[in-house]
Amino acid sequence: ISGTDFEDNRTTLADWPKIKDSTPFGQLPVLYVDGKPIPQSFAIARYVAKQFGFAGASPFEAAWLDALG
Repeated sequence: ISGTDFEDNRTTLADWPKIKDSTPFGQLPVLYVDGKPIPQSFAIARYVAKQFGFAGASPFEAAWLDALG
């Protein structure tokens, strides 16, 4: 929607044991921003929404968006 370039790195089940220890909490998904990890789906969604203007125009709208999760 925003037209922002990104790199989509996926892992296979066979490769997962090799990278598991390098991920926060030993889980996926992880979004890397400037080399820094943001773990957990909800945290990633909130970051992306705020970064690109989809987080609500007011605290009330933001709360409703969080509720819709």
